[in-house]
Amino acid sequence: MRTMEIDAQLSTEDIRKLIKRYGFAESDFARLAAFAQTLQPLVNARAYYVWKQKKAPVDYEDYAVVFISLGEGVDALQEVYLEREAVTEGYMIECLASVMLSKTYGECVRRLEAERRKTAEKIDFLGDTYPLSLMEKWYPEFTGIPVTFNRQYVLTPKKSVVFLLPMAPGEAGAETVFTDAGAPICENCKNTACILREHPARESGQDKGKPRPGAGAGNYGYRRIFGNKGEK
Repeated sequence: MRTMEIDAQLSTEDIRKLIKRYGFAESDFARLAAFAQTLQPLVNARAYYVWKQKKAPVDYEDYAVVFISLGEGVDALQEVYLEREAVTEGYMIECLASVMLSKTYGECVRRLEAERRKTAEKIDFLGDTYPLSLMEKWYPEFTGIPVTFNRQYVLTPKKSVVFLLPMAPGEAGAETVFTDAGAPICENCKNTACILREHPARESGQDKGKPRPGAGAGNYGYRRIFGNKGEK
């Protein structure tokens, strides 16, 4: 197993994109930026990975099994707001942390491409092409990592993921498709009900005049994080 420390810091541009993507108002920028600064020292973004060769049940010739986590600090901060029933603040933290996690995907992919001298084909989250139960098969190879899972394969800390990264044959050279924080990842993911799923038309302005994502996604997001506590 190898470990990779990743800088998940958000830029001003990242926060401005987040505002458009998740339906926040421009006036929310200062609060989001403040939360981003608060989160920064609490985030311990790391990737843990093992290289694999083709072997049943996985058909990829050359791939990495990757765990990525932002650490326990995000969960702890969000729990503070959950206990206070501060729904909006909790949702802001959820979105900011999700963008931070998404940024780590791109950085991790770029560095693994350089290490392998190949181009990544896609990010294949467990549960999409291959079953979540494979986590049990590979987890013993990740001795001592600060990521655990329960019988339903839900990861702890919450801002953690596990995926396969298949590499294309031949030398790297083509421009990676994982440059933007999230969009290509969303295209590869089958969880179409995700509260943080991106829509390319929305990002490009092609859906101008249509309802903002926050009109529905925000309320659904509140329920996902706080149950019914945020509903009147």
